[in-house]
Amino acid sequence: MQSSVPVKEGDTADTLAERVQAEERELYPKAIQLYAQGRLKLVGRQVRILPE
Repeated sequence: MQSSVPVKEGDTADTLAERVQAEERELYPKAIQLYAQGRLKLVGRQVRILPE
């Protein structure tokens, strides 16, 4: 899964990393759940999310 986070004026490597890690903490459980449900399919170099 992918997501984006804004890069804000005045960001440091630490503040940006904190924002990225917060987003990862949201996405990882969702990705693991999709994998456990067998809803991920590799098509070439892309992963597709299959419907329920």
